[in-house]
Amino acid sequence: MFGIFPYTDRAVPPSFTKMLKKVNGSIGSNVTLECRVAGSQPMVLSWYKDNKEIHSDDKYKLDFSESTASVTIAGLDQSDGGVYTCKASNDAGEKETTCILSIKEPPSFVQRLKEMSCIVGSEISMKCMLSGSLPMTFSWIKDDHELTEDEHVKMSYEAKSAMLNLKNAQLSHGGKYVCQAQNKAGTQRCAAVLIVTEHAKSISVTLGQRYRIQTTDTSSVLKIVKIIKPSFTRKLKETEAMKGSFAHLECLVSGSLPMMIQWYKDETEIHACEKYKCAFFENVAFLEISCLSSEDSGSYTCVAENEAGSAQSSGILIVKGLILCIINIFL
Repeated sequence: MFGIFPYTDRAVPPSFTKMLKKVNGSIGSNVTLECRVAGSQPMVLSWYKDNKEIHSDDKYKLDFSESTASVTIAGLDQSDGGVYTCKASNDAGEKETTCILSIKEPPSFVQRLKEMSCIVGSEISMKCMLSGSLPMTFSWIKDDHELTEDEHVKMSYEAKSAMLNLKNAQLSHGGKYVCQAQNKAGTQRCAAVLIVTEHAKSISVTLGQRYRIQTTDTSSVLKIVKIIKPSFTRKLKETEAMKGSFAHLECLVSGSLPMMIQWYKDETEIHACEKYKCAFFENVAFLEISCLSSEDSGSYTCVAENEAGSAQSSGILIVKGLILCIINIFL
């Protein structure tokens, strides 16, 4: 029980001037359920979840001041969903108000897009799968422009999966593809690079210091010996992002191929994994960092290296904390 107040002469039974109402909460956030009550004192306020009384502790914070009764629930998870009741009672009677708290889970990629390559005229499909609360909407983005269907591009969606199909692929279809998933709890993105190449062409050269040919069982490669050292024509810059979202770092590198790109955070080498996605396409090196936390803040360095030498560019990533929003419940 919570909230006992001094007795007044007039005995008026409790009544709620502002009732509880249905609330949606996101996993990991805080939510406040609130109502207003009138009536004679002394009055006792009690809170219940699924008919079981709850008390102030690390999970719940109960408050009753200036006729407003509230309970704040910290660090929401799926088990916090249910029916919440506030019951007010005094010597003249009792009254209660009830609401439903639904927990919404933001999208999360359980199968991410993969880097792919194909030749002109072929057919290729990109697919990703997610977890999270329904309904969920999807969109596809290529090189920062949202895609629409045409004779080459077809998109299909199921409850928690999205597929992009390219027919008769052309050189113009090469680039960075992003699948964006969204529901009431949040938005998440997943990116990958598609490389479209032409069929090999034959040329005639005179071998010497400038040209060499490398041959395997399945291919023959013409190699230009003269190599230009890497240099950054567009460097990394300071980037800000919110905790729980993602960050995209990119820079433009010139120089002869083949070129090796490596990323570092605070001088520690970064390896591609579910958290870090690295790619190098058309001289653009990019690093995508998902599920940001405060530990991801720091200095990020891109090192480009080929046989002629190496170069590097550094930038600062600042991860800002989320602002916890308190939801006020009105009639």
